[in-house]
Amino acid sequence: MQPKRVGTLTVPPLSFKLRTLAYVRVLTAMHESASVGDEDDGRAPATICRVVNLADGKEYDFLVPTLVQSAWTRYGGEYVGKCFEVRMSKDAAPGKRYKTAEVYEIEDPKDERLDDGYTQPIGASQSGGEAGNSADGAGSESREQGRGFFRGGKR
Repeated sequence: MQPKRVGTLTVPPLSFKLRTLAYVRVLTAMHESASVGDEDDGRAPATICRVVNLADGKEYDFLVPTLVQSAWTRYGGEYVGKCFEVRMSKDAAPGKRYKTAEVYEIEDPKDERLDDGYTQPIGASQSGGEAGNSADGAGSESREQGRGFFRGGKR
């Protein structure tokens, strides 16, 4: 007999390093990540929160971009338990060091999976380790939906 698991303590990261779109359900409030290692590289700790990736239904530690942090904070801090479409520009805004962000609250798709163009859905074949199949993999963008409440940068 195998023990019944009651929760996940270690999960992979979900970031915008190689993607520009994510659909997430926020499970926990934002907080600073713990340092990994003894060396101080001069960077501030990452702000993270636990999310469910609505494309594959798995839990991730979401590395929350600064503009998304601002949007959720201005949203009244009532983002936990809600679903969002988060879009980041591929490149930095002209003359700036940061990317622009668009954050939309979306309806909870319940058990339906959303196509983010990056994540291979559960049950799809796992052949060859293609680059577009991981939480941070590259791929094409998907449809827009939901109610926008923050747009960073200029259009």
